[in-house]
Amino acid sequence: MKKVNPLAIFILAVMFLLLLTSVWNDSAIFDESAHIPAGYGYVTQFDYRLNPEHPPLIKAIAGLSTWLMVRPNFPTDTQAWQNDINGQWEQGAKFLYGSGNDADRIIFWSRFPLLLMAVALGWLLFAWTRKRFNTTTALLVLMFYAFSPTVLAHSRYVTTDIGAMFGFFIGIASFLAFLERPDRQRVVWAGLCLGAALLIKFSTVLLAPIYAIMLVAWIASQPYFFTRQRIKAGLLLLGKTILIGIIGLTVVWAVYALFTLNYPPEQQLRDASSIIGSYGFKP
Repeated sequence: MKKVNPLAIFILAVMFLLLLTSVWNDSAIFDESAHIPAGYGYVTQFDYRLNPEHPPLIKAIAGLSTWLMVRPNFPTDTQAWQNDINGQWEQGAKFLYGSGNDADRIIFWSRFPLLLMAVALGWLLFAWTRKRFNTTTALLVLMFYAFSPTVLAHSRYVTTDIGAMFGFFIGIASFLAFLERPDRQRVVWAGLCLGAALLIKFSTVLLAPIYAIMLVAWIASQPYFFTRQRIKAGLLLLGKTILIGIIGLTVVWAVYALFTLNYPPEQQLRDASSIIGSYGFKP
């Protein structure tokens, strides 16, 4: 095991301080007024009726942080919660500013785990690059990441952006590790990472064709050529890749099952029919 690199720790510490000081007493951005109450509703009410256009994981992590550190009042007697179809904006305004809660504390602690996720991703990028190349290359990668204006801007808010980056990275890295050594442990790990990625943002479904391309390229790069050995190895990897997909979808199902425990089925059907009918593709 390689020693902890003090320069990498310093870069990540500076990144964290930049993120932390920039969100201190910063008001909520537009999307957060929906994401923050949605996540808190998932965690405390086990109800997914707010902000269904994004998967729940990032919002739920933010909601859990708020529940642990603030324990605010979450009004469930509002028109937005009880009757409206995805009344996320009205419920958000009521939750943050109309229920006697300290909005600044809610916003800060909702954002805090996203700051930690950004730093964790930086460490993963550094460790992965150092393992495959060298420390100098890994430090260069980390510096480009940690001081990227785009990364710093989007890591500060309760949105799915930094989460999507995290999901794509762990999804691709874990699948590559599986291809290199397709044992049981790496199959399970790749499946869990895939499930986590799919629970962060819907666009991570693009991991499916990426996996297919990686699988074909990996089989084609092997030293044997159109032999029984190649066919056997390819079918074995394909079967294990399908198992990774099953594990990932099981994780997705389990999390959605948890967050829809108290979401009445008839209301789910009403909400889904209305939302899908309102935002269909109309060329």
